[in-house]
Amino acid sequence: MFNNLRWKLSITYLLIIVLVMTLSGYFLNTSVTNYYLNNVKINYLSQANILANIISESFFKGQTPPKSTIKGFGDQIGARVLLLDYNGKVIMDSFETNEFEGMIFKHNEVTAALNGEGKAGIRYLKDDGWVMYIVVPVIAYREVKGAVFLSTSINNVVKEIKTMRWQYLLVSVFIGAVVTLISVLVARYLTGPINALTAAAKRMAKGALSTRVDITGRDEIGQLAQAFNAMGEELEKYDKRQKSFVANASHELRTPLSSIKALVESLIDDQKSDIALYKEFLKDINSEINRLSRLVDNLLNLARLDKVKNLNKRDVDVERLIKKVITRLKPLAAKKNIELNLKMKVNRKLYLDPEKIFQVIWNLLDNAIKYTPQNGRVFISVKNKSGYLIIRVRDTGIGIPMEDIEYIFEPFVRIDKTRCRELGGFGLGLPLVKEIVELHRGKIKVNSRPKKGSIFTVIIPGDNSK
Repeated sequence: MFNNLRWKLSITYLLIIVLVMTLSGYFLNTSVTNYYLNNVKINYLSQANILANIISESFFKGQTPPKSTIKGFGDQIGARVLLLDYNGKVIMDSFETNEFEGMIFKHNEVTAALNGEGKAGIRYLKDDGWVMYIVVPVIAYREVKGAVFLSTSINNVVKEIKTMRWQYLLVSVFIGAVVTLISVLVARYLTGPINALTAAAKRMAKGALSTRVDITGRDEIGQLAQAFNAMGEELEKYDKRQKSFVANASHELRTPLSSIKALVESLIDDQKSDIALYKEFLKDINSEINRLSRLVDNLLNLARLDKVKNLNKRDVDVERLIKKVITRLKPLAAKKNIELNLKMKVNRKLYLDPEKIFQVIWNLLDNAIKYTPQNGRVFISVKNKSGYLIIRVRDTGIGIPMEDIEYIFEPFVRIDKTRCRELGGFGLGLPLVKEIVELHRGKIKVNSRPKKGSIFTVIIPGDNSK
């Protein structure tokens, strides 16, 4: 139970309150005790000094004041009064017992008083309880002649202090109980959203990716809830993309396999066909095998990029790389009488992965040629600016509807599926381009309008320091 965060918070609050109440109780008790005892001490020091002044003249003349004076004074202030000579010997006692007369007191307070300094002390006596002693010097004409010794019970003061301590303890217990209850409620309130998040996370771990939490607020828990919901949305999108990817990949793999199977079965069943038909069927089978091989290669490239997030960077002659791509794709453009226009402003080598950048340029240019009609034009602009490689490929092709642009970088997404299949595409080129660009910590932008063509812009850091 105590592993529960709610109880941990409650116990923490309670411990803090106990610590605060204990410290405040200690200081309050000390302050109250000192206050009461100091008041008693100051009062009796004052009374003792008054008596010392009254009898100082008698002491100076070597006379002893009347006992009635001492007794009356002691009765008036509620204290026992002893008169001591300059040796500390008791020469008069306000009590009738006179048990101390003739005794010599050597208390520290007496010694201090006979040296001219009034002192007070507190002692606990077995029979009388708590007693305060006050000793002040009797000074006559700047000479200590003796001392006045007062003793009074302070049991009533101690009792009041103890009563206050008990009252404070009871109040502390009450406050502790109230704080415990409040801390449990507060902890429950604070941990409620956390428990909701925990339950939601467990449901999501079991596959319920649509799970969301309804927690509002701008504090850390509210921000955590927002992050959790955002994560859920991303996971749900990723799950849908993954399922779609698997379904599309299965379909794309099944299509050429089905074609190959049908062609092979036809050849097996039709044993009377001439050699020309056999060659035609074998040619079709070879075409489907090539299509299947390209699909597998693209899938492997995507999987490899997703698994291995490293680049083999080195200084690259970008101009030479671009021209190499254009040289290989010129025959494809020539078949459709498409004009390739190259504009290049790269005045130095850039720090890149040449093989992967080759794939980026190849896929962008290959797509531009495929989706540009006969007698169209494709423009390639390459430049370096502030250490960045900027590649822009513009075509005069069929374009992409605005609502479809956000999906073109997902695997197997093809805007015009019929045309794409006719051209031999699988919808894997642009996802591969995006993966490579992001692996280089770059970005890719698309501007397109239907029947007006498309512009793909790639911006990649090309400095070793970036």
